[in-house]
Amino acid sequence: MSQGIKNSVVVVTGGASGIGYEIVCNFLEKEAKNVIFLDVNEDEGKKALELLSAKYDNIPCVTWDERISEAFLTRTKQHSWQNVDAVGKATIEVFEKADSGTAWVIEGGNPIKEVIYSNAY
Repeated sequence: MSQGIKNSVVVVTGGASGIGYEIVCNFLEKEAKNVIFLDVNEDEGKKALELLSAKYDNIPCVTWDERISEAFLTRTKQHSWQNVDAVGKATIEVFEKADSGTAWVIEGGNPIKEVIYSNAY
């Protein structure tokens, strides 16, 4: 990535366990500004959050920021879940910029320039 990871806004799909979780850890270790991880398993997500909070005690981890969560959910629901871009669009609308993700990279709201797959790490 041209901008590097430090201070990036990152979205990781499937980030509660396995390779996705390790990708989340990698981004946190490289000082990404915001790491948003999504997973279909809420229980695993809560466990991952506890582990991340313990491992990265200097990083505030929250499960629910009312303002951000509501804005993110509202915007995500406006897009089709059949499309990974829904997460990217919602992230851009809420956080203004998404630098990376496991399926796409968006820099400054520009179209996709690079594809990163979780098995590439």
